Amino acid sequence: MEKYRDYNAEDLASLESFQNWFFKSKEEDISFWEDWISKNRATKENELTEAVVILNTLQFTDHSGSAKSTSDSWEELKNKLPSEVDQNHEIRPEESVIGKQKPMNNSLYWSIAACISIMIIAVFVFRGFNDLKDVEHKTGYGETKSITLPDNSTITLNSNSRLTYAEAWDESEHREVWLSGEAFFSIVHTPDDKKFFVHTNNGLNVEVIGTEFNVNDRKKRTRVVLNSGKIKLNINNERIEEQLIMKPGDLVEFKDTSKMYVKRIVNPEVYSSWKCKQLMFDNTTLEEVIVLLEDNYGLEVEVSDPALLQKEVSGSVPSNNTNLLMEGLAESFDLEIIWTKNHVKITPRH
Repeated sequence: MEKYRDYNAEDLASLESFQNWFFKSKEEDISFWEDWISKNRATKENELTEAVVILNTLQFTDHSGSAKSTSDSWEELKNKLPSEVDQNHEIRPEESVIGKQKPMNNSLYWSIAACISIMIIAVFVFRGFNDLKDVEHKTGYGETKSITLPDNSTITLNSNSRLTYAEAWDESEHREVWLSGEAFFSIVHTPDDKKFFVHTNNGLNVEVIGTEFNVNDRKKRTRVVLNSGKIKLNINNERIEEQLIMKPGDLVEFKDTSKMYVKRIVNPEVYSSWKCKQLMFDNTTLEEVIVLLEDNYGLEVEVSDPALLQKEVSGSVPSNNTNLLMEGLAESFDLEIIWTKNHVKITPRH
């Protein structure tokens, strides 16, 4: 019992026994943590509260909309801690769907509040070297990197991504970068209205003057989400040659396999939450979560039952704690998840 006194909030939230207490799934662990909390609440109040907030923000729903409630554990811990905690950490589950303009659930709002001041995502495509000297930035799995461009625009490069651009930008030329992977862009406006271009592999180019946006260009799919300002998309391939004007909140997704695009309205912060060290989900399918795990963390994920891919998750977890995400998925959907090195196998628990 002594060893847990040095644990922080994420350490506690990652413990299987603590999760069993939180989800009321194992009597032995429930009894242990009831006793531990009563003895340590005076010195571990903040860590306990934050651990429950972490678990409470990760709400899982299936495709039909049923959800596993965590309200009881949350209320129980609040009753054990001083009353002022109630006002500081009020979290309530409420479903919302990306693409429909509904009120955000409070757990999603809590995560967005930590990162709403920072801006833009974009995804990137490999550019072959030419005669000019290029600057190249790379990130590995689970790594992010902040970059300042020659015009003082800023970029945060997400995991498993590459960004290249000319070392020196001629004052008379456009500003251009080539991207492969994902990044968050905040582009400054220049006095002479010089355009900024983000080039991708799928024949989709983003044209900017000064704005914040999200571009994701992986696996023959390019997705652009506009946070603020206005951008123009130029689509050029053998089946489409078109220009689209995007407004804040617009999402445009182009798939190289179908040569078609879809456009819809979303909550932009969901798509840039990784910049705040969070993985944010809003009725995100398990299939999409698996793509994220493969692209950003280099995992190979195998799912035994295709029907599981339509399960949906809402909430958030720290981006550096994939264990917590796996454990939350397993507990909420009654799954068995076997993780061996870089291979993950997901099966229904029998």
